[in-house]
Amino acid sequence: MKLAKQYSAIGALIVASILSFMSFHATQDVTANLLILIAQFLVYSLTLFGFGELAERLYKSLKK
Repeated sequence: MKLAKQYSAIGALIVASILSFMSFHATQDVTANLLILIAQFLVYSLTLFGFGELAERLYKSLKK
């Protein structure tokens, strides 16, 4: 199961990269929509890699 999550996260990063390059070459400009799309894919990838749990543990340890 963990391997499938890692493949999904890597796939999401690849898709975000391809979409951003395609969008940039079509418009020759970096727009806010493009940046939002990349940010969404990065957050999705980081969530699948388990960075949410890591951030939660760090927050709890700093809160003590």
